[in-house]
Amino acid sequence: MKNSLDSAMQGIEGLINSDGTGMIDQIPSTATIVLSGGTPAAQTASIVGINIAVAFTDQQVVKFYSTGGVQRTGGATTATISYSDGPSNSLFFSTVLPSDVVVTDYIVVNGAAYGSGNTILGIKAWDVNSNTGTIGGLNRNAPRTFEHPDH
Repeated sequence: MKNSLDSAMQGIEGLINSDGTGMIDQIPSTATIVLSGGTPAAQTASIVGINIAVAFTDQQVVKFYSTGGVQRTGGATTATISYSDGPSNSLFFSTVLPSDVVVTDYIVVNGAAYGSGNTILGIKAWDVNSNTGTIGGLNRNAPRTFEHPDH
């Protein structure tokens, strides 16, 4: 139970540290992608050398999007992370990856359509130096008053 709760908290923290697009990480150009087959033999696919493997959780289902915002769907639309390996910044999958996944693609939490405001508005969405536009349905330049609910 403890490991399950730790894993869930890891997934929540990954979203909190995101920007609200559903994107958890971008596959760096130096990463190695194994679309199918892999080591250890129980793993079907892997991505070695991502930026922040600890932002992912074991058994998490993810999708992949190109830098242009098009979902990768070659043979599969989602992939299940068997386990994430923080020290080596690697993800090992129990399912095949879409055959058209390439370096520089975005890894997005399943259930989110990649794009602004499609998932939890994490720290990167709120902590910006701007007073124009909206955030979380609020106008950034509108005056705000914060009062204690008991007053």
